[in-house]
Amino acid sequence: MKRPKAAEAGNLGMNNITVDQREKARGRQQRWRAAHPKEYVALHREASRKWKKANPEKHREWCRLHPDKHRTSVRKWMEKNTEKAAAHTILNDAVKAGRITRPDTCPCGNQNPEAHHSDYSKPLMVYWLCSECHKKLHRKDG
Repeated sequence: MKRPKAAEAGNLGMNNITVDQREKARGRQQRWRAAHPKEYVALHREASRKWKKANPEKHREWCRLHPDKHRTSVRKWMEKNTEKAAAHTILNDAVKAGRITRPDTCPCGNQNPEAHHSDYSKPLMVYWLCSECHKKLHRKDG
């Protein structure tokens, strides 16, 4: 049988346990993280994505309050995804300069379309899709 989560068991996390129990739990967590680094990173990444999606205002506020940390994470992504970052930059510059016009709607009729690159080596060749259609397209691709 799976162990119930703390909230299901009737307490609210680690607030209703002794200091000794809390320290033992932290020790178990640290040992598990050390023994399973890839799994921990994957779980942490997924939890972060879910939190950002559920709390967009709080995430924006965190980015505003921690500009250095936010800038560092953006730079890491850009270093890891150089071709994607270059395509985004080229497209954004073209939109700002008026060489590319962003449409008002997605083909489905929703407002505020975002650009989808099917080939990052062609940065100005994009499909303009709303976030819903864009997500559906990525689910089909990947």
